[in-house]
Amino acid sequence: MLASANAVAPAVERARESPRRRAVARSVQDRCDVSEFDKPKIGRGAFSSYNHRGTVVVAIAWLAFYAIAAIHHCLASGN
Repeated sequence: MLASANAVAPAVERARESPRRRAVARSVQDRCDVSEFDKPKIGRGAFSSYNHRGTVVVAIAWLAFYAIAAIHHCLASGN
């Protein structure tokens, strides 16, 4: 019983919408081609290649920090 009441509420809400808004909603639905989303993408062309430049820069920065910290530790301890 509750499910049928919940199903009626959106229908009543759509009926209260202005004709202009319903026309805009229909035009958006008409422009959306569902078939393009149904096709699975497989292979190398499925995803664009990832740019690793940022990852490499961060890795080099951490390596430089670690090297400087290790050198500083050796110099500070007197070895």
